[in-house]
Amino acid sequence: MGAALLDNPATAVSLVKALRQALPHTPVSCKIRLLDASLPMTKTLAFARAVEEAGACALNVHLRTKEDKASDPARWELLRPLVAALAIPVIANGDVYRQEDVEQLLASSHCAGVMLARPVLYNPSLLRTLRFVSPSSGRPLPGNKSSEDAISSTGSSPRLPLLPLMDVIRTYLHLCSRYESHVSNAKYVVLEMIVRRRHPEYVRRHLAPLELPESINVASVSKAKTLQALGTLFGIEAGASSGLEGVHLCLDSYFDAEQLEGTNSVVKGRDGEPRANASEELGEGKRRKIRDVQFSRADCEIPGMQ
Repeated sequence: MGAALLDNPATAVSLVKALRQALPHTPVSCKIRLLDASLPMTKTLAFARAVEEAGACALNVHLRTKEDKASDPARWELLRPLVAALAIPVIANGDVYRQEDVEQLLASSHCAGVMLARPVLYNPSLLRTLRFVSPSSGRPLPGNKSSEDAISSTGSSPRLPLLPLMDVIRTYLHLCSRYESHVSNAKYVVLEMIVRRRHPEYVRRHLAPLELPESINVASVSKAKTLQALGTLFGIEAGASSGLEGVHLCLDSYFDAEQLEGTNSVVKGRDGEPRANASEELGEGKRRKIRDVQFSRADCEIPGMQ
């Protein structure tokens, strides 16, 4: 939800209800900020309950108010009352930078999980340092390859280190080139990684030093007009290997035309009538595999949660 909708909760709730009615087999979740800066959180609890009654399958809570600045600490202490008040999973958002943060939030609030946003711009490889596990079994959630690969013969999951930021930025720029990202967007993301302006001061004091060459700074990144120029600044030579070997990605094979050969996927319109073949619908060069997937209420549940 945009922060503006926090001033009109009734509209926000009506949007959730309309989505559930229009998409009865698709899980619908909602992300909000706190409406109260302290207990008893009367407004926030009423809003959250209304979102749940409207049909939301999960609620993500950014633990700041609309008035809070990005540099203000997230209000972790206000999460537990929300979790206790709702039957749907509540997911925490705000200042999760370390495995210890994940564990502290889960233990103190009994929330269903955590969501990261700005912390990932500190260093995207942060995601490989975290264990995404089932709260009930302590085992990796299905599809969490980084956690699955990290499980040792003893059943424990060793902590994977952060990758050097220069390596991460180079990998990111290779991906930008592969998927033809706009240079302005690429520069924005790179600047967020090297400037760290949007992290709380108490967090910045503990962040590892950047260790970037003096030639790389806000001015030099801003001057780059093309992805190639940006890559050259970070020492990427034309035709160089991407360095993506062993990195878990959404593989290009997902978009390969060969994957569509021999499939009989049916794409249905809103009226329920079959539409053009998936490959014809998307056009040559833009084809992807489409499956007629049906969701049930069970799809709203988080694995391992009762």
